[in-house]
Order: sequence, then structure tokens, then C-alpha cells
Amino acid sequence: METPFATATRLLGALEELVTRETILIRTMDFVEAVQVREQAQPLVEKLCALAQEPAVQTLRPRIEPLLERGGQNYHFLDGQLARLQEELNRVGEARGRLRHLAPAYKTGRTSPGESRLNAAA
Repeated sequence: METPFATATRLLGALEELVTRETILIRTMDFVEAVQVREQAQPLVEKLCALAQEPAVQTLRPRIEPLLERGGQNYHFLDGQLARLQEELNRVGEARGRLRHLAPAYKTGRTSPGESRLNAAA
């Protein structure tokens, strides 16, 4: 049976790898994969939080602090990218709405299939 300290140390090592992977994915603009890595890390974080009650595990705090900071930076960057993409989607939606209103005006201005444009102008 593994001690709480050994379990926390193992989980912390795995979490460090996941946060590093997440950071690399964010830098390469692979946001979908970065979010998936973040989701994979969630159970590790929950287990570490449960183990944090143990006095021996509290000695790992100096290793946890940089992870929290880097994870927070990654989260804020992803959140900013999500907000930016949402704004772009809103602009595209608005442009589509304007196009829907303009399209009927262009459809009614067409000449009948038997008429050429030159004849219509005469």
C-alpha cells in the first residue's frame, strides 16, 4: 500500500507532465487538445486536494505553487481565446443576418430567363 505522500508525489509528477503538455499545446495553438489535457488533469487535482490534509503532503507545496500559477496562466489564455472566437462567431452571425435581408432585394432585380440584360436596358 502506497503512503499518502508517495501517492501525492506520483500524482504531482503526472500533473506536472500534463501542465507542461497543455502549455506546449497552447503555444502551438492546439486549443482543443489543450482543453482535453486540462480535463484529464482534473481527477489528479481532485485527488491531490483530498491528500492535502496530510501533513507530509503539505511539504510538496513548493512544487504545487508553480503548477497553480502556470495552470492559471493557461486557463486565462484559453479563456481569452474563447472570448475572441465567440466575438468572431457573433460578427459572422451578424453578417449572415444582414446578407439574408439584402439577398431578396438582389433576387427581385433579376431579369426573366427569356430576357437578356441588354434588352432590359433598351
